Amino acid sequence: MQRFTTFLLWLLSFMIFFMLVLSILIITNTVPSWLNILQVIDKISLASPILISCGVLIATLTFFCERRNQAQENERNRAKFYLDLAERGFVEVYELLKDKNNNRIIWVRAARVLLKTRSLKTQVSSQDFHRAFLQLEERVRNELYRKLTIEGENGERKPLPPQFFNGIKDWESEITLDDAAIRASSKIKMSSITIEKVIPEPSLEPLAPRSIVAIYEFLEFPKDYEDPLDEIETWKDDWKGSLRTDQGARRYIAHWQEKYAIDGNLHLRSSNKEG
Repeated sequence: MQRFTTFLLWLLSFMIFFMLVLSILIITNTVPSWLNILQVIDKISLASPILISCGVLIATLTFFCERRNQAQENERNRAKFYLDLAERGFVEVYELLKDKNNNRIIWVRAARVLLKTRSLKTQVSSQDFHRAFLQLEERVRNELYRKLTIEGENGERKPLPPQFFNGIKDWESEITLDDAAIRASSKIKMSSITIEKVIPEPSLEPLAPRSIVAIYEFLEFPKDYEDPLDEIETWKDDWKGSLRTDQGARRYIAHWQEKYAIDGNLHLRSSNKEG
């Protein structure tokens, strides 16, 4: 539609310019000899109402084009505003949790900011900025996953133990979950009420369940996630013909397609399919 409108504007502008040139030639008596001046004058007089209508049409189309462009620009600015706001929110969530703390107040704060930030997705209607929002969301999800897991001896990622969520400082020590809950329980203290002293608020160490759910549900990839790797097909050609930088990778994939190992034992994939 936009291309058609642009073409129409150019066509009408050319028609008006052509008739204007002819009018100038007639006024200055410089009409080429091969043109019949009477016929030209007659056609110009007949075309005048059409040209006026074309001028009005051009002005109208230009107005609506400018209005549409302004609306698109406003929408992009609006989407960019919410995208920047979402980026600041995701950064705040990451900064709050990156040190692997188990502070109840911090986790509640992080969960609230996360939920409000994710709700901004509906405000980012521009297709380009919506894709940028999804990429930002995925990047923060991956970074938080690394921070909220423990790296094993062989580089594998292990989940945080349940003792962590009790909010105790020595959650890495080998204690039962019951003992962790006991250590995290609030202490009852008796104190007299006087005007000189304030009464301390009871301490709550265990993390709020809803804050835990909000953050861990974010770490899970959405069910409708479209993995771009699904469009990639593994190599099936002969690895012997590879002499470039990918020859090591091709040999690995060829071996992976032929064999697999479980519990220290090597098996053929073909034999597994036949069984």
